[in-house]
Amino acid sequence: MFGPAEAIFFCTVANCATDVIRVFCNNKLQNISSPLPECSGPPPLNFVCQYNGHAFISSIERYCEFEGTGISLYAEKCSDFNDTCKLPIGGDGDLNQEHSNLKTTAPPTEPPTHHSCSESCIIGIVVAVIIVLLGVSACYFCYKKKRRPRNNQNSVV
Repeated sequence: MFGPAEAIFFCTVANCATDVIRVFCNNKLQNISSPLPECSGPPPLNFVCQYNGHAFISSIERYCEFEGTGISLYAEKCSDFNDTCKLPIGGDGDLNQEHSNLKTTAPPTEPPTHHSCSESCIIGIVVAVIIVLLGVSACYFCYKKKRRPRNNQNSVV
């Protein structure tokens, strides 16, 4: 089984980094520095930094929240399609390419168990049940048809 995948979360409101006073990941308070340090790349695990006015945290938790004074700041998980998450590669602020360690995919899921059926499996089961029902019905009617003439001959005598 795989361990949890690391993900990067950020506050989405412009210039929200200056308002961040607390960060919670899965309701666990994270340690942060004040003021938030500048990101020189994707933050290390459970580290909070800022870049272009947004606060970022790297975590293995399913969700993280940023809080300001008396308010909750909307947070989002970084994805490959979000330009806000293009953090610098090193301390020089070069943004020509994304950092290769940026984890933007969802945590891996466990492979499906043998008990789950795909759509084709369900269709196959339904077709098999229909065939069995047709076969049982045909046998029943053949049996009934064979018995009917015998019953008619006995009643005539």
